Amino acid sequence: MLATWETPPTGTELSVRAWRSLRAAARQMPGPYIFAFALCLVALGLIVAVSQLPHGFAGLNPVLRSSLAAGFFLLFLLLLILAVTTAAVATHRFILLQSRTSSLAPITTSYGLRFSVWVLAVLLIFVVLAAIAERVSSAVPALDKLVRVVEWIISIVLTANISLIFPAVATEVPEAGILSRIRTSLNLMRGHFWLFVRGAILTTLPVILVMIVVAIFSALLVWLLPSISGDWLLSQSNSVLYGFEALMELAQFVIIIAQAAMVSWLYAWIRQQQA
Repeated sequence: MLATWETPPTGTELSVRAWRSLRAAARQMPGPYIFAFALCLVALGLIVAVSQLPHGFAGLNPVLRSSLAAGFFLLFLLLLILAVTTAAVATHRFILLQSRTSSLAPITTSYGLRFSVWVLAVLLIFVVLAAIAERVSSAVPALDKLVRVVEWIISIVLTANISLIFPAVATEVPEAGILSRIRTSLNLMRGHFWLFVRGAILTTLPVILVMIVVAIFSALLVWLLPSISGDWLLSQSNSVLYGFEALMELAQFVIIIAQAAMVSWLYAWIRQQQA
C-alpha cells in the first residue's frame, strides 16, 4: 500500500487529500471518469424520459406504461452502478496502489464485478430502509420527523461501518466471505467513526457550496425570464429546471466519488496503524 500518513489525519486533511488525489487521478487517467460521466448523462436522460411518460405515452395501456417505467428504472439503476463502479474503483486503486486504470477496466474485471455487487447490495439496503421509514411515517404521521431523524442516523452509522469494504474489494484484499468482509470493515472502523463523519462532511461541503450558488443563479434566471423578452424565454424555463436537476444528479455523483477518495485515505491510515 503506497498511500501513507506521517501523522494522524484530521477530517480536514482527509478532505484535502481526497480532492487533491481525485484531481490528480482525473488528470493522469481521464478515461474512467469520462466514461462514468457519460453513463451518468445517459441515466439522466432516462430520468427525463420517465418524467415524460404520462405525456408521451398517454395512449398506451396502463400496464404497458408501468412496465416501460419499470424497465427504464432498472436500466437507470444499472447505468448508475456501472458509473459508480468505474469511477470509484479507479479512484481507490489510484490512491492505494498508484495504479492507473483504463476506461472500461473496472467493469471488466472480477474485482470490479464484486464491487458492483456490493454497490447494489448497499443500495438495496438503503431502499428498504427508506421504504420502512415511509411506511411508518404514513401509519403514524405524528412521528414523521422523528422517523426521518432515526432513518438519517441509521444511514450515517451504516454508511460509516460498511464504507471500508469498498477500498478492500477494489484493491483485491482477500477475505474469507461476505460476513467476514463485513466484520472486517466493522472492526477497522472501530474508534474512527467520528473521523469518518468529519472527513465526509468536509469532503462534501465544496460541492454543496457550488450547488447553492448554481441554485440561486437558476432561480434568478427563471424569475427573470418573463421580464427579459417575454414568451420565448419563458418557454425555456422548463429547460432551465431540467438542466438544474441534471446538475444536481451529477453533483451527487461527484460527492460519491470524492467520498470514495476520502475513504481510501482513511483506509490507508487504519491499515498503516495495524502494520
